[in-house]
Amino acid sequence: MLRFDLENIGPISKASVEVGGLTVITGTNGTGKSFVSKAIHTVTQAFQDCSRMFYYDQAFPLFFSPVWDLFEIEGHKEKVEDPMDKIFLNTNLLLKSNFDHNEYLPLMQKEFNEFYEKLKSDPKLSLPKLEKFKLDVNKRFEHFKQVSFSEQFKKRFDLLLELNFSSQFNSFIGSNRASIEIFSEKQKTCSIQIEGNKITNCELDRKDIKYTDNLYIDSPLYMSLFGFLNKILAESSLNGEIRERNHSLGLSGNLSPLTVRRDFPFYLKKLLEKATSQLVVNVDDALQKIFNQTGILFGGEVEYNSDANDFILKRGSLPPIKSKNMASGIKALGLIQSLIKTNGINKNSLLIIDEPENHLHPEWQVEYAKVLVKLVEAGVPIIVSSHSPYMLQALKTYSSRSEIIKEKTRFYYGEMTDQGSVFKDVSDSTEKIYKKMNLAMEGMAFD
Repeated sequence: MLRFDLENIGPISKASVEVGGLTVITGTNGTGKSFVSKAIHTVTQAFQDCSRMFYYDQAFPLFFSPVWDLFEIEGHKEKVEDPMDKIFLNTNLLLKSNFDHNEYLPLMQKEFNEFYEKLKSDPKLSLPKLEKFKLDVNKRFEHFKQVSFSEQFKKRFDLLLELNFSSQFNSFIGSNRASIEIFSEKQKTCSIQIEGNKITNCELDRKDIKYTDNLYIDSPLYMSLFGFLNKILAESSLNGEIRERNHSLGLSGNLSPLTVRRDFPFYLKKLLEKATSQLVVNVDDALQKIFNQTGILFGGEVEYNSDANDFILKRGSLPPIKSKNMASGIKALGLIQSLIKTNGINKNSLLIIDEPENHLHPEWQVEYAKVLVKLVEAGVPIIVSSHSPYMLQALKTYSSRSEIIKEKTRFYYGEMTDQGSVFKDVSDSTEKIYKKMNLAMEGMAFD
């Protein structure tokens, strides 16, 4: 379990939230339930992005591009495909384990030196060019050793604050100094100070931030808007975003940054990409079982269809139903189906869902809660923010019946104070939540 301590963020004065099983966040209106979950999403996303960018945006251009350039010119590209695949595989394994680049580089250099010795023994290849190539790559290695993960993290985190919060992250009420601290097994592994919506200081140990991915879902209705949203995204190509991302980290060289819509939340772009991925993946058996059980609820399967450029519901031999004509409950659970199928939801990915009860009948809220509990039982860490008594009670009931996750389930309740909202652990006294919710009904009776 990881513990996130948040202070002076948006409407929040203080919040201390554990993540790793089922984390449920609720509270009175305006206390910042969504701010808590989105802040956790942003900091974990920054760690994940920097890990990938270290290697895909730096290591690959620094080391692999010269390899391809040299051997494509020499007409011996086939000689590098197998060893390059091996290096690529090792890179992926290291990414999944969040290795520090100081540990990663010697392993990568070892692979490269073995690769180089094999190439040198080939009489058909030009030795002077190979020597020049080796010197060039070694210089790149030396440069890469000087790259600071903390500095790159700062830049990426600042950019995510702009994209996810429109640069309104610091306190709405009091101090302009915010902080996020992360604890693993009671040991502090991360400390971030934010002022003026930018990091002023950070101390990081990214090996303890174990999630290699995360997703933030705040509405299944995006399914119906996919064509429109995809058109907006197409205004700035994927290459354009990569170039701007590099520029934001000082890696773009002479490339000028291309414009990416600053009013398009990063988490939404990522959600759409994950849900519509066409990659074939092997789904974990436990998650496949949940996928099948979810389909039984509405008698079919929801998936993205690239020909229709839309999500469709397939029900045996019946004509497929497009997203605009699906019931809200089918959209909500169908999105979960799509993400399981594309590996967007997996055991190494933190799933964050904001107010899943929206547009759902109470019966569907209960069914949705059952699915979430089953996902946590299968090893997927989940954060849910909700103000629905049906959703909250269902999550409480089904998690407490589970021997697997009942000790890994936490409920947090937020209340407003003069200095901002404070979130407290109410896992052992959830009755307080329902008493507060009943006040609205009591007030109406005496109005």
